[in-house]
Amino acid sequence: MKRFFNLNTAFLAYAVAGLMVIGLAGQADGQRRNEREVRDIVRSLNSTIDDFEYGLVYQLRSSSADRNDIDDIMLSLSSLQDKVSVFDENMTSRRENRDDVNEIITAAKNVDAFLAQNRQNRRIENDWMAVKGLINRLAANYNVTPDWSTRVSTFPGTTKDRSGNPVRSAAISHILTGTYQLDASRSENLNQIVSGINIGNGEQAKDLESKLAAPEQIAIDVRGNQITLASTNAPPISFIDGREKNEAPGGRTLRVRATLRGQELTVSNLSNVTDYSVTYVPSGDGKSLKVTRRFTTDYLRETVFAESFYNKTDAVAQLGIDRNISGVVQDDGTFSSNDPGERNTNYGNLPATTPARIGEFIIPNGTIVNAILDSEINTRSSQNNDRFKMTVQSPDAYRG
Repeated sequence: MKRFFNLNTAFLAYAVAGLMVIGLAGQADGQRRNEREVRDIVRSLNSTIDDFEYGLVYQLRSSSADRNDIDDIMLSLSSLQDKVSVFDENMTSRRENRDDVNEIITAAKNVDAFLAQNRQNRRIENDWMAVKGLINRLAANYNVTPDWSTRVSTFPGTTKDRSGNPVRSAAISHILTGTYQLDASRSENLNQIVSGINIGNGEQAKDLESKLAAPEQIAIDVRGNQITLASTNAPPISFIDGREKNEAPGGRTLRVRATLRGQELTVSNLSNVTDYSVTYVPSGDGKSLKVTRRFTTDYLRETVFAESFYNKTDAVAQLGIDRNISGVVQDDGTFSSNDPGERNTNYGNLPATTPARIGEFIIPNGTIVNAILDSEINTRSSQNNDRFKMTVQSPDAYRG
């Protein structure tokens, strides 16, 4: 009888263990399915936000909306894109959580408030509903339920003065925006870096020092997709996020690009002679800034890095950066035309600025289209069905 009891006990133990294994396997499979679903949602969310932003900004400009309103909504959309990028980065490191999802929802509520105060056409509203639907799906995977009935008040009309007139609230600033002072005690010593490379004290050493030198002060202004940089070593220079810009210091033409990825800003030299980039990464809730300079050229055996650290001294970008809308380069949808008949004779034989052709086109099969990519595409992160942007150069019928 005792032996029979032991056999039953053993059978039950194996049965329970088997059920636990099956249950854990099913749970792991469910987690894998959820992870794939979340990645698909994030990809769709990025492209849907891009489509919504393009349509909304075009609609606002076409209707002669207030420039400040356009600035505000571009800042809010940039903030939303930043939150999605941070979530994506954390998910890649398997560190994402409910707080990241709530950050996305909070940023989206700000856009929702703008649309509530500034009614748009049905297409724009449907595009925004698609964004909200994806955010709801993302939130459901983390047991978060967005409450779209409560909104963040950062737009005109959400607050009023004593006379009942709308009062413009301060726009949300990008975390990088501000003025920074070098913290030499935490930064790498430039002399030690140069002396450790053994390139002597000639022109090459001077060139390396000029590339790696950290200015005493830095100012950064990020407004939507517009970026302006200044320092105690250089006057303000403005970029459109992801667009190339030609500079001519000392008579040499350089191709430069500034790219925002979440909260991180990278300015890169695109010339073939050298590989030079500067990366700005905020920390401590934006109170500190880590700047990494990366330099490669023919007289160096390997890439040289120099890290410097800054403390934010002002939430407003100073050092000569003009905060007025007229002082910032606007992305007005124009392109630089190289057509001989469209030269700008007022400033010499320079390319003219021509309005972009906006609309829906059907391009015949076999048509060769030359274009410049505005979005980064690489084999590490790009997936099938990902959307990208490009500026068409030719044929002329589709240019822009």
